[in-house]
Amino acid sequence: MIVGKHAVNGYSHPYALFYPFGATTESEIAEKAPLLIVLHGYGGNYKGYVEYAELLASFGFIVFVPNMSSMNGLLKSTRHAKRQKNIEAINEHLKWLIGRSETATDSLFGKIDTSKVALAGHSAGGAVAFEAACIVQNDTSSPQVQVKAIVFLDGVPWLSTIKRAQRGELKRLALESFSGKGVIEPDKTYVFNLRCGKSSLNAQGIVLELMATLAEQQEDARKAFLDVLVERAYHGDFIDESKAKSVVANLLPFKIFSTKENRVFIKALSAAFLITLFNMDIDRGDVKSKLIPQLDLDNSDEVTAHNLFSSAINKAKESKSIESNLLTRNDIPVTKESSLPYYLR
Repeated sequence: MIVGKHAVNGYSHPYALFYPFGATTESEIAEKAPLLIVLHGYGGNYKGYVEYAELLASFGFIVFVPNMSSMNGLLKSTRHAKRQKNIEAINEHLKWLIGRSETATDSLFGKIDTSKVALAGHSAGGAVAFEAACIVQNDTSSPQVQVKAIVFLDGVPWLSTIKRAQRGELKRLALESFSGKGVIEPDKTYVFNLRCGKSSLNAQGIVLELMATLAEQQEDARKAFLDVLVERAYHGDFIDESKAKSVVANLLPFKIFSTKENRVFIKALSAAFLITLFNMDIDRGDVKSKLIPQLDLDNSDEVTAHNLFSSAINKAKESKSIESNLLTRNDIPVTKESSLPYYLR
């Protein structure tokens, strides 16, 4: 883990950077690797996602986990201004990393596969991930980058996030993931919605409103999205195991963590999505020794990178660990703006 700071718009963002397959320096990265940016939830920081980042790095990703500045504020205008600064910062972080990988004198030169960039956001980090992807797609400055995947880790979008979706700011989306067993299209951005049971912490599953809104914008006649629900998991289960065992977590008047089994599973499922999307080499790193057992798959089941995600989904559905459905706007009642809590407006 490399710890540093990157200054954007007057704020110096602490970050942690993780290299693939246990590499500790840039020189040990043997070939170009996919880049995953992990965004923490409201009030969090990169220290709550170190174990998750290390897990993804062990499967072959370069993982960047930045701290975001405060997004709090009593006034709506204050909250919006702070959120926008963080959203813009993600675009700047991404351009900085890609720029380093394209600069011959930089130690990261040639190490990032710029065709395989993903944003994963937990809770409010999901809102930032989506809105940042909108900015990245419409940024005409150099270097040019495409966000290939957005992963909502029990995401909690703001009203502004839903408004961006209504305006169609992010084009060429694929919302059904690999459920239809279709060919992965190079010009699409794939969205994976992985959520926990409804609670006040995820605003009663408000991410469904965002996904239904996005589905309405699609040219595809079905206008559907893949929804994966792990009902037994809690909102905090994407945070590191060490935090789940902390004294503070146990003193809270409400539960944000469920079981270790659930925490391992939902993180593994998010990894499986990205490994399949990027067609990664599952014979390297910890995929077969760690990830496949975490997904309760048998190594002898002829699991490949291409079928890893679908195999994991099918196995989990069989064991009733998840509910996985293709949903449309008709399945999701429209959320009224007036019903949203103030902190989402």
